[in-house]
Amino acid sequence: MMQRIPLPLLGFAAYSGTGKTTLLEALLPILTEAGLRVGVLKHAHHDFDVDKPGKDSYRLRKAGAAQMLIASHKRFVLMTETPQAEAEFAYLLSRFEHSKLDLLLVEGCKNIAFNKIELHREEVGKPWLYPHDDNIIAIASDANHLETTLPQMNINDLDSIAEFVLRYVREQCRFEERSTGDDSSQEMLAKEICVHRLLSELKPLAESETMPLTDAYGRVLALPILHEGDVVVDSGALLKQTHLSSLAALGIKRCLVIRKPRVALLSLDDSASQPCYAVLLGMLHTLGCEVNAHVVDAEKCQQRVEVFEEALNLNEVIILIGSAKSWQHIVRGLNTVIDASGFSLQFVEQKLLFLMDTTLEGLQGYFLSTVAPMLRKLRGERGHLVTGQKARLTQGIKAIQGEVEFYSGSLTVDNMGSNQVTPVMHSFESLASWLTIQSKENINCLIAVPAAVDTLKAGECVTIYPLQGKI
Repeated sequence: MMQRIPLPLLGFAAYSGTGKTTLLEALLPILTEAGLRVGVLKHAHHDFDVDKPGKDSYRLRKAGAAQMLIASHKRFVLMTETPQAEAEFAYLLSRFEHSKLDLLLVEGCKNIAFNKIELHREEVGKPWLYPHDDNIIAIASDANHLETTLPQMNINDLDSIAEFVLRYVREQCRFEERSTGDDSSQEMLAKEICVHRLLSELKPLAESETMPLTDAYGRVLALPILHEGDVVVDSGALLKQTHLSSLAALGIKRCLVIRKPRVALLSLDDSASQPCYAVLLGMLHTLGCEVNAHVVDAEKCQQRVEVFEEALNLNEVIILIGSAKSWQHIVRGLNTVIDASGFSLQFVEQKLLFLMDTTLEGLQGYFLSTVAPMLRKLRGERGHLVTGQKARLTQGIKAIQGEVEFYSGSLTVDNMGSNQVTPVMHSFESLASWLTIQSKENINCLIAVPAAVDTLKAGECVTIYPLQGKI
């Protein structure tokens, strides 16, 4: 029996010509945008070579190296010669760094026993693998509906296939939780998938403005910049100093950028003095938002309604600071669902509405994991999804079960190149106290603790969100 690997494994099985690679090429961006870290194993029926004749690595292999590892600052590749026998499937799976992946997809290997989606196109003229393969768990084809209880999808409907894969990952993760009791990262994965669904409904701003290159730092390019027919900087790029220096050297003085998202920040007078208010303002400005802040009298309900309605008309995003109870007359009218941690997100008249509680760490964590991806997509930035990283705890955390919590942490890298994080357990009474402790304790990330967890032990893997450059 094949040894079990510690992450979901799913294959795409089909005869040659069905379009396995084409489908995976289109599917992978959807899965990665959903927050999944995906590994792919592709089986080749014929001899292949990823190396190029004449290159140093090619020459060394041909000179007799049984294994050749070539590395740069961006990637590394290990090439192993197997002239005597093809490497076994289980061995190939073991070559992946499982701790750095959420899902492993396999293209091909249809004769090996593991869960697969069958891909079938009538025009290819090949027979069905199902029902002769008991490991097929779903079918994606362009044929008429089959008489089977298996889930069926149109092979050209990428969204349906992506939804099936995401659901499969969640189900496999729940099975792992029941088997191992470790659910410290899967709930965060589910939240990232939820954010992806909302992101798919969100449309980037269509309005743009022309501005001098000297004022364009931190803005998102609306159209590609060409020089002698070549793209120098593509649309959707977040303009940084390296871009601006290169463009200035080419004599370019102005550029077209997407306008800033307009964000209304509504807080009650007792919330505006809290440290989270200043931090949130800073995070919004760092993301290049045009912030319209309003402080409302906590005793005047009608004023809150009027300010909210005006904000809804003039802004793309509305953030309400305070508890659900404080805004209950507005929240109740919108049928907003509040989760256990006191945060919520929904669309109202095609606008984004966030309700955020006033705890400093919780607000930062919710902003980085949920609000920031929305704002980045709204302003047209490529690679807008903010996904958590994985790290191992150096000491335990005692949490409140039933609430998603965020704790300050100090992230380091050990001698093996693995992330390690130490919780910094303090009560922050003011922004000044948080900044003082942040500097003293080297707070550089937030540790996310799922609602289902009340205790995390040293050595357990958690999801973290780095703070550098975010505030």
